[in-house]
Amino acid sequence: MSRILYRATAADGNGVTDFVEAGSAAEAMRLLIDRGLNDVVLLQSPGLATFNETPPGLTPEQHARLRVEVMAKPGLVAAMRRVATRNVFPLALCVAVLCAGAWLHEASLVVAGLALFAYPFAMLFWKRRHLSHYQRLAKAYALGHWDEVRRLAPKVKQASSNALLPWDVDVRLACIEALEGHLEAALASLEAWREPMTAKAAGMFEARLASVYFAARDYDGYQRLMDEAAELSGNDPSRLVDVAMAHAKFGDLHHAQAILAGIDTSLLPPVAQPFVRFVNGVILLRDNRPDVALQDLQAARDEFLRMSLKSPSAWAAMAAASGYLALALARCDKPELAQQVVADVLPMLRVHGEKPLIDMLQSEVLQPAA
Repeated sequence: MSRILYRATAADGNGVTDFVEAGSAAEAMRLLIDRGLNDVVLLQSPGLATFNETPPGLTPEQHARLRVEVMAKPGLVAAMRRVATRNVFPLALCVAVLCAGAWLHEASLVVAGLALFAYPFAMLFWKRRHLSHYQRLAKAYALGHWDEVRRLAPKVKQASSNALLPWDVDVRLACIEALEGHLEAALASLEAWREPMTAKAAGMFEARLASVYFAARDYDGYQRLMDEAAELSGNDPSRLVDVAMAHAKFGDLHHAQAILAGIDTSLLPPVAQPFVRFVNGVILLRDNRPDVALQDLQAARDEFLRMSLKSPSAWAAMAAASGYLALALARCDKPELAQQVVADVLPMLRVHGEKPLIDMLQSEVLQPAA
C-alpha cells in the first residue's frame, strides 16, 4: 500500500490536501470519489508515494500541506517564508526580547533575541543542506560534469533521511558508467538495490534500470525493461507513459499509439502530464505529420522548461523535447527557429540525447557533430 498525496475539493467547497492509503492510482481515485470529493488530483505516482513518511511533530494533514507547498515553491526563499509564517509569534517574541535588550542596554538580551530568532532558520539550512547538494549534483549530471557528480554523490547519500535520494544518486552514477561503455559493471552496481526497491514498489527497480540501458544506447534493453516495469506495477498509468515513450522512440509506432490511448490520464500526477503530450508529439512526428506534432511538442517543451526552473532534474526531458520540436520545426520549413531551439539545449542533448535523435538533427544540419 502507498500513501498517495492528493488534493481535492470537499462537498462544502473547501480544499482538501491529504494522503490516501491505496494499492494503485485507480484504487486511490475510487476511494476519494467515494468519500464525496470532487476535482481529485493525485499528486504522486504510487511508487514515489511509498516514501511518504510523516516526520515527527507533524500530523499527516500538515505533512501533506507542506509537501504540496514544497512542490509548488521548492526554493530556499520560499522555504524561509514558510518558516517565518509558521513561527510568527515566537519570532515576534524574539524581536521583542531583542528590542528590550537594546532599550535597556542589556547585551545578553540582545544576543538571546538574535540567537532565538535565527534558530528556526539555522535549522532550515541544516535540514536542507543535502537538498542543496542534490540540486548541484542534478545540474552537474544534466550538463555531463561527471567529476562533479562523483564528488557530490557521497555528500547527498550521507545526509539523506530516506532511501530515495541515495537510490537516485546510485542510478545516476550507474548511468554515467554505462555512458562510458561499462554497462555490465553499471548494472552490477545497482543489484543491491533490487530487493529494497522491489519491496517499496513493484517495477520501480526495473524502471530505473531501464535508464541505464538507455544511457548505454541499448535501446532494445531499454524497451524490454520498461515493458517489464509496467507489467510488475500492474500497469500503473505512470509506468505506461514510460512504455509508450520507449516504443514511440524506438519500437512499433502503432503499439505506442495503442498504449497511449489506453492510459487514463486522470490518474496521472501533474508532473506526468507533459510526458503524454511529448509521447504523442513523437508518435505524430514519426508518422510524418510534423505540422500536427508541433503543438504537442511545443506544449511539452514549454512545460518542461517551467519545471526546469524549479529543478535541474527536468533539464534532460526539456532537452529531448526540444530536439524533437526542432525536427518538427525544420520539417515545417522553419529551419532558423529549429536551429535556435537546438542551440539552447545543445550541452544536454550531446550528453543525454538518444543516438537516433542526434543523427536526425545532424542530418538536417540542426546539431553540429560533437
